[in-house]
Amino acid sequence: MMKRFISILLLCLCIVSFVSAANNTTNTTGNITNITTNTTINVTPIITENTTINVTPTITSNITKNITQSATYTHILPTPEEFYGNVTYSDGSPLPIGSQINAMDQHGKIIGTFNMTESGRYGDQYKSSPRLLVHAEYTDDEISFYVGTIKSSTPSRKFDSAAIKRLDIISHQVQNQHQPRHQLRNQLQLLQLRNQLQSQPQLLLQYQLQSQQKFQLRHQPQPHS
Repeated sequence: MMKRFISILLLCLCIVSFVSAANNTTNTTGNITNITTNTTINVTPIITENTTINVTPTITSNITKNITQSATYTHILPTPEEFYGNVTYSDGSPLPIGSQINAMDQHGKIIGTFNMTESGRYGDQYKSSPRLLVHAEYTDDEISFYVGTIKSSTPSRKFDSAAIKRLDIISHQVQNQHQPRHQLRNQLQLLQLRNQLQSQPQLLLQYQLQSQQKFQLRHQPQPHS
Protein backbone atom coordinates (compact mmCIF):
# COMPACT_ATOMS: atom_id res chain seq x y z
CA MET A 1 0.00 0.00 0.00
CA MET A 2 2.86 2.28 0.83
CA LYS A 3 4.55 1.47 -2.40
CA ARG A 4 1.45 2.33 -4.32
CA PHE A 5 1.24 5.70 -2.56
CA ILE A 6 4.88 6.49 -3.32
CA SER A 7 4.39 5.57 -6.96
CA ILE A 8 1.36 7.88 -7.23
CA LEU A 9 3.37 10.68 -5.57
CA LEU A 10 6.25 10.24 -7.96
CA LEU A 11 3.81 10.24 -10.85
CA CYS A 12 2.31 13.52 -9.65
CA LEU A 13 5.75 15.07 -9.30
CA CYS A 14 6.57 14.00 -12.83
CA ILE A 15 3.34 15.50 -14.10
CA VAL A 16 4.06 18.76 -12.23
CA SER A 17 7.59 18.88 -13.64
CA PHE A 18 6.27 18.27 -17.14
CA VAL A 19 3.67 21.02 -16.82
CA SER A 20 6.32 23.45 -15.56
CA ALA A 21 8.57 22.60 -18.47
CA ALA A 22 5.66 23.20 -20.88
CA ASN A 23 4.94 26.59 -19.35
CA ASN A 24 8.55 27.64 -19.74
CA THR A 25 8.42 26.69 -23.44
CA THR A 26 5.22 28.65 -24.02
CA ASN A 27 6.61 31.83 -22.44
CA THR A 28 9.72 31.66 -24.55
CA THR A 29 7.69 31.29 -27.70
CA GLY A 30 5.49 34.19 -26.68
CA ASN A 31 8.50 36.48 -26.25
CA ILE A 32 9.69 35.64 -29.72
CA THR A 33 6.37 36.31 -31.46
CA ASN A 34 5.76 39.69 -29.75
CA ILE A 35 8.16 41.59 -32.01
CA THR A 36 7.04 44.95 -33.51
CA THR A 37 8.60 45.77 -36.85
CA ASN A 38 8.38 49.31 -38.31
CA THR A 39 8.75 49.14 -42.08
CA THR A 40 8.50 52.16 -44.54
CA ILE A 41 7.50 51.28 -48.09
CA ASN A 42 8.10 53.92 -50.79
CA VAL A 43 5.66 53.45 -53.65
CA THR A 44 6.24 55.38 -56.93
CA PRO A 45 3.14 55.30 -59.09
CA ILE A 46 3.64 54.91 -62.83
CA ILE A 47 1.04 56.72 -64.92
CA THR A 48 0.80 55.55 -68.52
CA GLU A 49 -2.17 57.62 -69.66
CA ASN A 50 -2.01 60.10 -72.51
CA THR A 51 -4.59 62.77 -71.79
CA THR A 52 -5.13 66.06 -73.69
CA ILE A 53 -6.71 68.83 -71.64
CA ASN A 54 -8.06 71.89 -73.48
CA VAL A 55 -8.28 74.82 -71.11
CA THR A 56 -10.09 77.94 -72.25
CA PRO A 57 -9.39 80.72 -69.78
CA THR A 58 -12.13 83.20 -69.20
CA ILE A 59 -10.78 86.58 -68.18
CA THR A 60 -13.20 89.11 -66.89
CA SER A 61 -11.71 92.53 -66.90
CA ASN A 62 -13.53 95.72 -66.16
CA ILE A 63 -11.31 98.49 -67.51
CA THR A 64 -12.50 101.97 -68.16
CA LYS A 65 -10.21 104.15 -70.23
CA ASN A 66 -10.83 107.83 -70.34
CA ILE A 67 -8.53 109.31 -72.96
CA THR A 68 -8.69 113.02 -73.44
CA GLN A 69 -6.60 114.41 -76.23
CA SER A 70 -6.44 118.12 -75.83
CA ALA A 71 -3.45 119.18 -77.84
CA THR A 72 -3.14 122.90 -78.21
CA TYR A 73 -0.89 124.01 -81.04
CA THR A 74 -0.04 127.66 -81.55
CA HIS A 75 1.74 128.56 -84.76
CA ILE A 76 4.15 131.45 -84.31
CA LEU A 77 4.70 133.44 -87.47
CA PRO A 78 8.33 134.02 -88.41
CA THR A 79 9.85 137.48 -88.41
CA PRO A 80 9.07 139.29 -91.69
CA GLU A 81 11.67 139.62 -94.42
CA GLU A 82 12.31 143.14 -95.73
CA PHE A 83 13.06 144.22 -99.31
CA TYR A 84 14.03 147.42 -101.07
CA GLY A 85 15.41 148.27 -104.53
CA ASN A 86 14.68 149.64 -107.97
CA VAL A 87 11.47 149.04 -109.92
CA THR A 88 11.65 149.42 -113.70
CA TYR A 89 9.86 148.38 -116.84
CA SER A 90 11.44 145.90 -119.19
CA ASP A 91 12.83 148.80 -121.26
CA GLY A 92 14.60 150.20 -118.17
CA SER A 93 12.29 153.13 -117.54
CA PRO A 94 11.23 153.66 -113.92
CA LEU A 95 7.76 152.90 -112.63
CA PRO A 96 5.79 156.00 -111.60
CA ILE A 97 4.87 157.08 -108.11
CA GLY A 98 1.75 155.25 -106.85
CA SER A 99 2.64 151.91 -108.41
CA GLN A 100 2.13 148.99 -106.11
CA ILE A 101 4.55 146.15 -105.43
CA ASN A 102 3.02 142.94 -104.09
CA ALA A 103 4.64 139.83 -102.68
CA MET A 104 2.71 136.53 -102.89
CA ASP A 105 3.35 133.07 -101.52
CA GLN A 106 3.06 129.82 -103.46
CA HIS A 107 -0.70 129.71 -102.75
CA GLY A 108 -1.37 133.08 -104.39
CA LYS A 109 -1.89 134.86 -101.08
CA ILE A 110 -0.67 138.45 -100.79
CA ILE A 111 1.81 138.55 -97.90
CA GLY A 112 3.36 141.97 -98.51
CA THR A 113 2.43 145.27 -100.20
CA PHE A 114 4.35 148.49 -100.86
CA ASN A 115 2.98 151.65 -102.44
CA MET A 116 5.76 153.52 -104.22
CA THR A 117 6.36 157.09 -103.06
CA GLU A 118 9.37 157.60 -105.29
CA SER A 119 9.65 157.05 -109.02
CA GLY A 120 11.52 153.85 -109.92
CA ARG A 121 12.31 152.87 -106.34
CA TYR A 122 10.66 151.19 -103.38
CA GLY A 123 12.07 151.43 -99.86
CA ASP A 124 15.64 152.06 -98.86
CA GLN A 125 18.50 150.48 -96.98
CA TYR A 126 18.46 152.93 -94.09
CA LYS A 127 17.01 151.84 -90.78
CA SER A 128 14.28 154.47 -90.63
CA SER A 129 13.20 153.96 -94.26
CA PRO A 130 10.04 151.99 -95.05
CA ARG A 131 10.52 148.74 -96.90
CA LEU A 132 8.45 145.95 -98.40
CA LEU A 133 7.62 143.69 -95.43
CA VAL A 134 6.89 140.09 -96.37
CA HIS A 135 4.86 138.27 -93.70
CA ALA A 136 5.21 134.60 -94.61
CA GLU A 137 3.47 131.90 -92.60
CA TYR A 138 6.31 129.37 -92.79
CA THR A 139 10.04 129.61 -93.24
CA ASP A 140 10.02 127.49 -96.40
CA ASP A 141 7.43 129.58 -98.28
CA GLU A 142 8.14 130.56 -101.88
CA ILE A 143 7.84 134.30 -102.62
CA SER A 144 6.91 135.82 -105.98
CA PHE A 145 6.82 139.54 -106.77
CA TYR A 146 4.13 141.37 -108.70
CA VAL A 147 3.70 144.85 -110.08
CA GLY A 148 0.03 145.32 -109.33
CA THR A 149 -1.50 142.05 -110.45
CA ILE A 150 1.11 141.23 -113.10
CA LYS A 151 3.94 138.96 -112.12
CA SER A 152 7.35 140.50 -112.56
CA SER A 153 10.30 138.88 -114.30
CA THR A 154 12.17 138.82 -110.98
CA PRO A 155 12.70 135.14 -110.07
CA SER A 156 10.84 133.69 -107.10
CA ARG A 157 12.85 133.01 -103.99
CA LYS A 158 12.69 131.24 -100.63
CA PHE A 159 11.56 133.22 -97.64
CA ASP A 160 14.43 134.30 -95.37
CA SER A 161 13.08 135.34 -91.99
CA ALA A 162 14.36 138.64 -90.47
CA ALA A 163 16.64 139.36 -93.45
CA ILE A 164 16.91 142.80 -95.11
CA LYS A 165 17.81 142.49 -98.79
CA ARG A 166 17.98 144.58 -101.90
CA LEU A 167 15.87 143.18 -104.71
CA ASP A 168 15.38 144.98 -108.03
CA ILE A 169 12.02 144.28 -109.63
CA ILE A 170 11.46 144.39 -113.37
CA SER A 171 8.00 144.58 -114.88
CA HIS A 172 7.18 142.74 -118.12
CA GLN A 173 5.42 145.80 -119.48
CA VAL A 174 7.00 148.77 -121.24
CA GLN A 175 6.24 152.29 -120.15
CA ASN A 176 3.56 153.07 -122.75
CA GLN A 177 1.72 149.82 -122.01
CA HIS A 178 1.28 150.20 -118.27
CA GLN A 179 -2.28 150.27 -116.99
CA PRO A 180 -3.91 153.34 -115.47
CA ARG A 181 -3.80 153.51 -111.70
CA HIS A 182 -7.54 152.93 -111.22
CA GLN A 183 -7.39 149.73 -113.32
CA LEU A 184 -4.56 148.42 -111.19
CA ARG A 185 -6.58 149.21 -108.08
CA ASN A 186 -9.60 147.31 -109.41
CA GLN A 187 -7.50 144.31 -110.37
CA LEU A 188 -5.88 144.27 -106.94
CA GLN A 189 -9.29 144.33 -105.26
CA LEU A 190 -10.39 141.38 -107.40
CA LEU A 191 -7.20 139.53 -106.52
CA GLN A 192 -7.74 140.13 -102.80
CA LEU A 193 -11.36 138.99 -103.12
CA ARG A 194 -10.22 135.79 -104.81
CA ASN A 195 -7.80 135.07 -101.98
CA GLN A 196 -10.55 135.60 -99.40
CA LEU A 197 -12.92 133.30 -101.26
CA GLN A 198 -10.31 130.56 -101.50
CA SER A 199 -9.61 130.69 -97.77
CA GLN A 200 -13.32 130.77 -96.77
CA PRO A 201 -15.44 128.10 -98.55
CA GLN A 202 -18.71 129.38 -97.05
CA LEU A 203 -18.04 132.88 -98.35
CA LEU A 204 -17.22 131.41 -101.77
CA LEU A 205 -20.57 129.56 -101.88
CA GLN A 206 -22.43 132.72 -100.89
CA TYR A 207 -20.61 134.73 -103.56
CA GLN A 208 -21.47 132.12 -106.22
CA LEU A 209 -25.15 132.19 -105.26
CA GLN A 210 -25.23 135.98 -105.42
CA SER A 211 -23.52 135.97 -108.81
CA GLN A 212 -26.02 133.42 -110.11
CA GLN A 213 -28.96 135.52 -108.90
CA LYS A 214 -27.53 138.65 -110.53
CA PHE A 215 -27.05 136.75 -113.78
CA GLN A 216 -30.64 135.49 -113.75
CA LEU A 217 -32.00 138.97 -113.04
CA ARG A 218 -29.87 140.47 -115.79
CA HIS A 219 -31.08 137.93 -118.37
CA GLN A 220 -34.67 137.75 -117.20
CA PRO A 221 -36.99 138.61 -120.10
CA GLN A 222 -38.72 141.99 -119.76
CA PRO A 223 -42.53 142.03 -119.96
CA HIS A 224 -43.94 143.67 -123.09
CA SER A 225 -45.88 146.88 -122.47
